[in-house]
Amino acid sequence: VSIKQIDIQSERAQLEQQKRRRCELEEYFRRVDRDNATKMREEEQLRHVCELEEQAMALLAEGAIGLQKLWRGMKERELVAKMKSKKKKKGKKGGKSGKKKKS
Repeated sequence: VSIKQIDIQSERAQLEQQKRRRCELEEYFRRVDRDNATKMREEEQLRHVCELEEQAMALLAEGAIGLQKLWRGMKERELVAKMKSKKKKKGKKGGKSGKKKKS
């Protein structure tokens, strides 16, 4: 075996080792890229869920405001009705009093 053949075998061994390392790194970076893509999809879904929650809270707040308006309106109408009925009762109770006209 000559020195050149030993050098060639040594270079081939290094080349094989570098190929294995390159394959390992390629696989590692494929996983990293896949994980990053998954993370971005999950973040987008999370943003979408947050938007939906905000919309739901706004809708709930609008509904609560509407209910409060209805409740206050109902109570105010009851109060006005009571005030009107009291006003009618305060009028003259005995009818006309005073002298009758002669005809």
